Amino acid sequence: MVHSNLITPWSQQTSKFGAMERLETKSLSTVIDEYMPAKGGWLSDKELAAFDTFKRELVRLNDDSAKKGGYTAEAADYYDRYKEREADKEKAKELWEASR
Repeated sequence: MVHSNLITPWSQQTSKFGAMERLETKSLSTVIDEYMPAKGGWLSDKELAAFDTFKRELVRLNDDSAKKGGYTAEAADYYDRYKEREADKEKAKELWEASR
């Protein structure tokens, strides 16, 4: 019940989040921060650290592509690798280890 009591408010807050609409006026980093649960919520500090590692990677790839005016080779490779979600477990393990 404790976990449920922590996740329910976050779920209600984010059920109609509208990330794409927010990206029209806010940075990717800000939108991710607004979506993430607060520290002390339903995710552990370790899980939040893993998500922060993932966020930094996504923001860097996005910023590099924006500077170039299109996908960088690294961003295109990243997209191709993860678009079908076949490597999700591998990526999750990589992020978990990187957040130590």
